[in-house]
Amino acid sequence: MSAAALSPRLVSGRTFEGAPGHARDARSELFLPSVSNMVGEDIFYEGKSERDQRFRDLVHRLAVQDGEWLARFLAWLRREADMRSAPIVAASGRGRRGARPPVGRQRAAASRRARRGPGLRTSRYGRSIPKPVKRGVADAVVRLYGERSLLKCDADSRGWRFGDVIDLVHPTPDPALPWQGELFKHTLDRRHRRDERIPRALGVLAARAELMALPVDRRRAVLADPERLRAAGMT
Repeated sequence: MSAAALSPRLVSGRTFEGAPGHARDARSELFLPSVSNMVGEDIFYEGKSERDQRFRDLVHRLAVQDGEWLARFLAWLRREADMRSAPIVAASGRGRRGARPPVGRQRAAASRRARRGPGLRTSRYGRSIPKPVKRGVADAVVRLYGERSLLKCDADSRGWRFGDVIDLVHPTPDPALPWQGELFKHTLDRRHRRDERIPRALGVLAARAELMALPVDRRRAVLADPERLRAAGMT
């Protein structure tokens, strides 16, 4: 995918420096900042506030004009292009009247490979989240949350915990994953400091707790057993 492939090169005006300017359509205009903008950063010709607002306006326009393309683009941007900030900001923004309802859900689900999205959105718009976005985040939670991701990313130092997201969007566990309901319940227990035993179905978490319960003077011996460390979700 490239900006050149999306827009005809029409001389339609002048650049800031006075050279011939070529108009781009909305998809091309969105493509360029999406793959180059880290969000909240000034560039040579444009301040961060103006650039970020232009980015959001383009997302809103395309949500109405071509929502299916936007959902596919955000998925590509997060996965193949491996961009983080732009797809999350795009999926977390306020929608506009006229956008098809499923688009918000698809945007939210497709753009998330991490749990940072709710924090970004609520810091700007508050905890009131449209239902399509909630459903999209819930879809992403079902797809992304597992024992190893919980161990890696959920900590007291985080502004948003896994349990906070589950409390906010109420995901429905995947029936094909019988352990997922237990994981969601344990995640809430962990967040709210309820002293509940780790469910038997969550073997990785149980193995990790067993290792961490070892006296310090016995932990060195564990290092000689990489399989045991791997089973406990340690890298």
